[in-house]
Amino acid sequence: MSFTVLGDIPRASGYAFEFVDRQVQAPDGTTFSRNLVAHVGAVAVLPVDRDGTVHLLRQYRASFDRYLLEMPAGLRDIANEDLEQAARRELEEEVGLRADELIFLGCVANSSGFTNQRTWLYLGLGLHHVDASPDGVEEQFIERCTMELGELLQYSDPLGTDVTLLLAAHLAHQYLERRGD
Repeated sequence: MSFTVLGDIPRASGYAFEFVDRQVQAPDGTTFSRNLVAHVGAVAVLPVDRDGTVHLLRQYRASFDRYLLEMPAGLRDIANEDLEQAARRELEEEVGLRADELIFLGCVANSSGFTNQRTWLYLGLGLHHVDASPDGVEEQFIERCTMELGELLQYSDPLGTDVTLLLAAHLAHQYLERRGD
């Protein structure tokens, strides 16, 4: 038993996504339509110093009309740029850091009920300061901040928390414990 995608009907396009009506056939032959957002995907890096300090940012998000605590992240919007290159670019752009080592932590399906967006998560180690190069209006007003990894593991914001940040913190903590850091 399986579902079969019959096709997509494009409805509108944006910079990093496309709205589509996906036509699907269920195992019993029933056909139905779902509104979806086809997305280019994103990368995110949790930069952690040897002492456990995590370099984060607060960035304005129009969708919530407020600043959210996040890790450096961004779209996979440059042709032929691989995942690690995109992660390194975002780390430098947003918080002015370069990592000697990027460890792949996993890939998240951000909101599978309506989008195919995935975010590839990395842990950045061996950090060096470089000049930040903000790209875009929101990035011009990023507030950089630090937090201990242990504190981040307990972080909670009653107005909502970036789930990729919390997941990356837990995955990074597990990795660093296994490695003995």
